[in-house]
Parts: sequence; C-alpha cells; structure tokens
Amino acid sequence: MIMATIEYRKLFRANVCVMVKYKSLAQPKIEGATFSKNLSSTGLSVIIKERFKEGDGIVLEIFLSEKDKPIISKSKIVWQRLCTYIPKSQLRYYSTGIHFVQMSSQDAIKTSDFITDVLRRQKENEDKAIIDKIESLKF
Repeated sequence: MIMATIEYRKLFRANVCVMVKYKSLAQPKIEGATFSKNLSSTGLSVIIKERFKEGDGIVLEIFLSEKDKPIISKSKIVWQRLCTYIPKSQLRYYSTGIHFVQMSSQDAIKTSDFITDVLRRQKENEDKAIIDKIESLKF
C-alpha cells in the first residue's frame, strides 16, 4: 500500500534545477555557484561545498532563465545537512536550506510566476503520463 505524504510548507515548492550564484555577507567572504534542488516564493534548497552557520547572511543571484537578468535576494541560511554521497573528488557537500529575507517586488513577482508555471507544466506532464497509461490498457 502506498501512503500519501503531507506537505507542511506554507507555499508550494517546485522541484526545479536553476543556476544560483551566492556570496556570504560576513568575513571571510565565501562565494560560489551551484544549482537549486527546489524553489519557492520564500526560499530554496541548494547543494554547496561550503559550511555555513544557521542564520548566516548570504546574497543570491538566481537565474530563472538564460535570457533574463537574475533574481537578487538577500537571504539567510536556515539549515544545512552533510550529503552522504562522496564524489570521486572526495569533496564534501552540504544540502542547504535558504530563506529569502529581502527581494524587490518585481523579483518576487517573477519568482512566483516562474514557480506557478513550473508547477502547471509538471501537473500537465503527470496528467499526460497517466492518460497515456490508461490509453495503453487492453481490456
């Protein structure tokens, strides 16, 4: 029997992989680039090499598309968890939850619209997959 899971987040989160550049606000300056695991209107989850403390400030550039300017957000680290997978490089990575603290209203609207569009397309793809399975049934 498959059990449904309950989503406790206040806002929808889209599983989407977009490029994210980051810079720490504190010294020593840490900066890098990565990709998102998921994105909501209030935050995102990424995997990064650097270890941060909960509450550390960070500035993000989120590239929702290759043609548009990135979304800019002053943010803070909410949590980090060491990833169990160790690549050939032997580097350790951290799954990291980041909360958006400050973002322009235009960027907030772009982010919300992007998430809505991604979720709509994902739902359409799920529906299509089920309909295609139904259509292939032989009675």
